[in-house]
Amino acid sequence: MKFVSNLLTAGCILVTACGSISLRADEPKPARDAAASTATRSTVAPNAAGIYWQAFSAMPTLNDEQKKPFEAAISSTTSTLTPELGPIVSRFNVSLHELHRARSVGPCDWQLDFDAGPQLLLPHLQKARELARVALLRARLRFAAGETDAAIIDVLDVYKMARDCGCQPILIAFLVDVAIEKMTNDVLAAHLPLLKPEQLDSLAAELQKLPPTSSVASCIQSEERMFGDWLDRRIHAEAAKLNDPQAGGKLLRILGADTGLESELQPKPDDAEGKRKADLLLSLTVAEVRASLKQMRADYAELGAIATLPVAEQAPRLKKLEDALSEARKLTKREDAVRYFSTTLLPTVSNVLLREDQFLTRRGLMEQAIRVQRQGATALQPVRSQRVEHKKTANGFELRCPAGNSEEVLIVGRTP
Repeated sequence: MKFVSNLLTAGCILVTACGSISLRADEPKPARDAAASTATRSTVAPNAAGIYWQAFSAMPTLNDEQKKPFEAAISSTTSTLTPELGPIVSRFNVSLHELHRARSVGPCDWQLDFDAGPQLLLPHLQKARELARVALLRARLRFAAGETDAAIIDVLDVYKMARDCGCQPILIAFLVDVAIEKMTNDVLAAHLPLLKPEQLDSLAAELQKLPPTSSVASCIQSEERMFGDWLDRRIHAEAAKLNDPQAGGKLLRILGADTGLESELQPKPDDAEGKRKADLLLSLTVAEVRASLKQMRADYAELGAIATLPVAEQAPRLKKLEDALSEARKLTKREDAVRYFSTTLLPTVSNVLLREDQFLTRRGLMEQAIRVQRQGATALQPVRSQRVEHKKTANGFELRCPAGNSEEVLIVGRTP
């Protein structure tokens, strides 16, 4: 899958054709008003993705003088705020207006081409990260200026966009959601002590309205279908063209070019071990290539099953699968070669599962932080059945909770 930072479609403002609605001067005024309303009303279902793309396309290009302080400011959620940042951030007002408008639209469909398999384009993800940094910088500026209501709006807008990035079950999209929400949590937590009780209540209610996030398990299941179905189509089409049951090696070369894995089948002349492995792979039959796809689907299914287990039960089963794949990568026997698709295309999810656990714990800690800020430490509740520790600090408090093989810490009232 590829991150593509350029906007695929420019000029996405739809202008109603002059002849599409008749507005005759002799029509009664109510009829003319109704017709005018129809002319400007969208005829398609609402979709936040289209609004986000308008926000992305409106993002300005900064000159060198503006770029240096801006990039320094967005590099961290605790960077120093300087006077020149206000005018720079104001250049993004149109984009930030569209970002806010998207929050009121529930459905979000990025119109992704899942039939593209490993060539699926995800240009919106990097754009969303860039816009999130801008919105969070404006939120920090607004918090610093005492404009807390406006700052909360920016924060909630970013939370919604993060969830919308992860609304379709793709691992990369899930990880972008995780990254954006972490930045947003840090900004919000740092300024929670500035909020009034009624603002905290409203914030807690708005967070509950945010759309859900895809799980790692659902992402694995979706990618199995996407990659597996794509490979199935490609194998069927290319095998028919080759019309040779022994031409599995040629088929792998074609598929390797499609997936960016062709280098493994073309080792350097002085790489004896690489040549040995390549020769084994290139000796496969078409039937064995099909068997490799079947094995990959089975390994994907095992990954998906592991992802649904409680965190404590994931590690041993995941290690067993990863050890088998590691052994198969040595390509010492023909059975290893038949597992080629699994060893090259199957995602490594151990770290992703860990990040999911941390992510869900952080989300729970933010809910508890708002609760503590509003009602005091005695209102603290467990997060994901884990006890949360509370520690008072000079500027606020800290919350700590076990997550994975470590713990998550949320610092409330951190000095920027």
